Amino acid sequence: MEWNKSFEIIKKIIATNLAKEGKKFTIANAAELFGVKPHIYQAWAKGQRPSFDELENMARLLNLSPRWLLFGSGNPQENSSSATFIPE
Repeated sequence: MEWNKSFEIIKKIIATNLAKEGKKFTIANAAELFGVKPHIYQAWAKGQRPSFDELENMARLLNLSPRWLLFGSGNPQENSSSATFIPE
């Protein structure tokens, strides 16, 4: 799956998580969720893939499958209980 398509799914998950916290979906709120500056979040939205560390953080924060994030295969939240890329 292309990153742009994956990111559309991620944005929906972000919006749901923010709504649970009583926050509106904004670029600033989404960036804050990940601990990045808004321009970094905007770059992801425009097609720039996050770094490996950013993807791992995204997996943990959103309970996403690392396999789905890295390869675009499977379900975004299947087998995401550990949300780690490298076994410890």
